Amino acid sequence: MPVIDNRGMLFGRLNLIDAIVGVGVLFLLILGYGAYALFRTPPPILVAVESFTGVLHEGPGEVVRLHGQNMRPYFLATVGQQPVRFLFQTPQEAMLRLPRLEAGTYDLVLFDVAQEVARLPDGITIEATPPPPPVPPPPIPDAEVTVRGMFYPLDQAAALGLVAALNTRNDEPEAWGTILGFQPAEKMGMSGQFGITAMLSLPCALRGAGSLQCVIGNTEIVAGTSLALSLMGTEVNFIIRGVLPPETVPLEIVLRTVIRPEVAVAMTQGAGDREAFPALGAHEPSLLSFEVVEELAGRSTLADRQTGRLNLALVQLRIPATESSSGWDHLGQTLKVGANYTFETTSYVLRGQIVDIRP
Repeated sequence: MPVIDNRGMLFGRLNLIDAIVGVGVLFLLILGYGAYALFRTPPPILVAVESFTGVLHEGPGEVVRLHGQNMRPYFLATVGQQPVRFLFQTPQEAMLRLPRLEAGTYDLVLFDVAQEVARLPDGITIEATPPPPPVPPPPIPDAEVTVRGMFYPLDQAAALGLVAALNTRNDEPEAWGTILGFQPAEKMGMSGQFGITAMLSLPCALRGAGSLQCVIGNTEIVAGTSLALSLMGTEVNFIIRGVLPPETVPLEIVLRTVIRPEVAVAMTQGAGDREAFPALGAHEPSLLSFEVVEELAGRSTLADRQTGRLNLALVQLRIPATESSSGWDHLGQTLKVGANYTFETTSYVLRGQIVDIRP
């Protein structure tokens, strides 16, 4: 049988023109599919979610890294039912800023406008926040320190009431320590607040063997520390001004000072005076001797000129001193030749310059 017969039929069955048209249509279909496969945008593929912290916990949202393929900018993302900020970096990597999520597993879904284009089932796992570690018990006191400081701030009624209560209290220690002594309430500057200077004995715990740092709970006992103490049924703030050292060395200092005659008379009569603060014990300085060496015309102020004269005096004091890296000191006052020193009793306050130190 000829391929094309005398009627123009292909193999006696197909019309030649129909066959040519059919072959052309098939070629166009193959060409169209090839163009589609060549130029189409490949769908994104999600591979994994990486956390910078290793494990995701419930609570404030974190930033995680999304690994995948064929990712594009302007995708929209959701975790569970909540929208997520999608931060495109490369077609293989993007960042996700997660919202606050509770513990559980969540699908991660990417959308192109409103059409879902990729999904990572159970791609994000949120674990419950672990409970905080138990609070360690406070260290057991194994030492005791004596501190000077002030109950402050107090209004006038509270200060006077506290002084009255302290005057009538028994000598039993408080739960936090013992009050060794206190002074009358005094007004502090222009603030209208009052303070009560006091000396306390506080049980504390040393930080390690041979350490000089003592703590109450987590609070270190140093100058400037504030302690909230329960006293007389209320909570009072106590500001530590100084920690008395356990051991002292007696030193004799000579103080040069300029004073009025009436103060000189009081000091002459009070040889052997001791500092006014109560309960200092071994830390209490004392007056050894007093000598007026010269009378000066009072020309420094109008009051001096009216009283007539001033006295230049040398005062000898015995000071329980503490040695430090910078030299000798006594309750925060430096003991060096040329340094200023203040000695206060119940009768007078003496301020002068150290001119000699003797062991």
